[in-house]
Amino acid sequence: MAKVVPAALKVVCELPSDWIGEEMEGYQGLAGGFQAIFECCQVSDGFLDTLKYGLRRDYVAKHSQFYPCVIMALAKLLPCTLPHEWRRCVKCVEYLISEAILVVPYQPTHLDDLPLADLSVFRLPLGVSQVLVDTVFVLSTTNQENPQMWEQAAKCYVQTLKELLSDKCAPFELCQLFCHTCQVLSVLPEQAMEQVFVLTLELLQLLGQKFVGASECRLMARGIQGLSGSPYHKTLQEKLQGLSSQMQ
Repeated sequence: MAKVVPAALKVVCELPSDWIGEEMEGYQGLAGGFQAIFECCQVSDGFLDTLKYGLRRDYVAKHSQFYPCVIMALAKLLPCTLPHEWRRCVKCVEYLISEAILVVPYQPTHLDDLPLADLSVFRLPLGVSQVLVDTVFVLSTTNQENPQMWEQAAKCYVQTLKELLSDKCAPFELCQLFCHTCQVLSVLPEQAMEQVFVLTLELLQLLGQKFVGASECRLMARGIQGLSGSPYHKTLQEKLQGLSSQMQ
């Protein structure tokens, strides 16, 4: 049975012969193509494999707006995506990063204290995390009035970050993820903050089990400074002070 998909999908992917592309409103250009990719990925792991292996890699990798288009597509889908559907979207992003198709720009302020760090070791988890930060930032510019939308978005964000965490995570990696969660907290409406705040506490707990130096503590302090207007600012400051004392 033929599968009818947006024509924009065929621009970015080589598709099986039984996938028929049709012009559809709302799917234009590279952003529309990736919106269609992520929507199809949500359906099943089989669709995910078909699309990621059929991707026109040379075309998308050379497109100057590739990264912004991926972010815009994810921002459209995040508020209305169920956790298991979002997990497949993240798998697609992980594939793009691991294959060096998608180059993720890191926030330079997060690297000041560790200029000699080998970021290639952390390219995948930090790349995924940065993609999520940028997606939430774009989402925050579009709609702050729908509590259910933001709760769903926060739930999917927390789910993804937790799947990136393990006891094997290095202190530098955990510090970066902590700063990313602080960035997300800074733009979330208050009703969606709690589950992300709990995630920051879990990150601090994991860091408490490892050696954390002064440079890492300064890094996290800068992340917390961005939450000066947040109800969780003081609590995180106190938790970080406790972690710093523990390491002395």
